Amino acid sequence: MISIFRKLLTPKGIGAGSIIISVTTILSYVLGLVRDRIFAQYFGTTIFTDAYQTAFIIPDIILNICIVGALSGVFIPIFIDSLEHSQEKADRLASTFLTVMGVTLVLMSIVAYLLLPQLIPLVIPADAPPEGIKAAMDLSAIMLLYPLLVGLSNTFGAILQSYHRFLSYGIASTLYNLGIIIGIVLFADQLGVFAAGIGVIIGFTMHMLIRLWELKLTKFRFTFSIDLKDKDFHKILTLMWPRVITLLTVVIVLREFSFVGYQLPEGSNTAAAMARNFQSFAISVFGVAVATAALPALSKQASKKDDLHFGTTLYQTLTQTLTFSIPSAIGMAFVSSSLISVVIKGGAFDDRSLAMTSTLLILFALSVPLESLMHVYSRAFYAWKKVWVPTIASIVFAVITISTIHFLKESMGVNSFAVGWVLGTSAQSLILIIWMHLSHKKSNLAFAKMPLFLTKLLGINAAMALLLFGLAQLPLTP
Repeated sequence: MISIFRKLLTPKGIGAGSIIISVTTILSYVLGLVRDRIFAQYFGTTIFTDAYQTAFIIPDIILNICIVGALSGVFIPIFIDSLEHSQEKADRLASTFLTVMGVTLVLMSIVAYLLLPQLIPLVIPADAPPEGIKAAMDLSAIMLLYPLLVGLSNTFGAILQSYHRFLSYGIASTLYNLGIIIGIVLFADQLGVFAAGIGVIIGFTMHMLIRLWELKLTKFRFTFSIDLKDKDFHKILTLMWPRVITLLTVVIVLREFSFVGYQLPEGSNTAAAMARNFQSFAISVFGVAVATAALPALSKQASKKDDLHFGTTLYQTLTQTLTFSIPSAIGMAFVSSSLISVVIKGGAFDDRSLAMTSTLLILFALSVPLESLMHVYSRAFYAWKKVWVPTIASIVFAVITISTIHFLKESMGVNSFAVGWVLGTSAQSLILIIWMHLSHKKSNLAFAKMPLFLTKLLGINAAMALLLFGLAQLPLTP
């Protein structure tokens, strides 16, 4: 039993790592369904649940600016380079990063709390119902407690990935969902939707503690120090800004969801968030999990300029991603209504909520294969430290998504969110794919297979576009 546990802590190979992340993602998803069911049946789709969704925007902006931009693809390749040199060098880099970013997160959260009356109008329109604006402000104040917890936890997770340790990395999301469930069950009767906000803090606390526990089992040792002269730390700061822009484009799109959603029927933002929660399961399992497990290997191969093995690893990762993500997207679209009805219908989540959410899921599901590939290709670019390429693609995504929403919101209502997301993701993925293969077309034998792979992918895009067009002609608006 002990030997099995040790193997789970230190899996060998990308496949083993992706299996661990995929399995823990599935566990997290199952508990996430329980979370959504409890949330939906307690609160339904109302102006207050819309405020709950809006309350994540300001803390997420702080996180993306301060730390997530560095951790998603930038930190790991540089940390691994330092680790190849010496453990002491890697410890010094990570300790400086944790110290500087931790202090910055605390200060920015305090400033945001003090400026909440000025910041809230940026994420919720002034003509929204007064009770919705007040709820969004109060919930945002609670949520500002989590940037430090998430910042520490995600840094711990990035270090663990560098050591090929994925168990607590995956389990953490399960504990996050459990925390929200605990908050709702214990406090909903007294606090209403604010109980979910308290649950978020409980969940992220457990999210951080489980990763801290496994981090103590590695060779990494933290020392409270700030070595601002560390060249690798400077490199992280330099390379993180394109990634920050990339992440902020998603936040800007979600902010647009929030603004437009308040102009649509009550609960539109909540329905869109729930539909994306279902959609994100397939992306997490077949895109993020596989890409996350592959990043350390891709980073090492890129660091050694080993084009042959880099191309082979990337090709295998792409094949694995497409094999499962396309059928999952099709299946999710076909069973959307039944799936949501079985999982979360009941209580305050009525027929109107079901119709709105299931329709959105049909449309959002179309982006699953493309969004999964986007995660893989983005990490391949990060391994080569070509961080500006995903940034350019993400800006195109934001422009197309937001433009589509505003063009279609009058005719399609909340469904314009999903249509814009699919079209934006399609353009984003194609930019990454074409750029990668044009820049590496002569690198090794594995990439010689890519013209056929790209042709198939373009066919998938065309089929998805036709299906989207057909669905858009149906009377889907509830």
